[in-house]
Amino acid sequence: MKTLKSLKDQYGTCNAAGQALGVHAHQLARLISKGALYNEKGEIYIPSKTKLILRG
Repeated sequence: MKTLKSLKDQYGTCNAAGQALGVHAHQLARLISKGALYNEKGEIYIPSKTKLILRG
């Protein structure tokens, strides 16, 4: 998975990336600030601040 920030860096600005990807620039900036990741299918994952303690 790659970060949305790396995708934005390819286009230079959130506005240019948003237009190319069909996403509003503010939405894209919000996702980037949260450290969102995307996969090759275009699915976005936002890391959670909540940590689980898994007990087996």
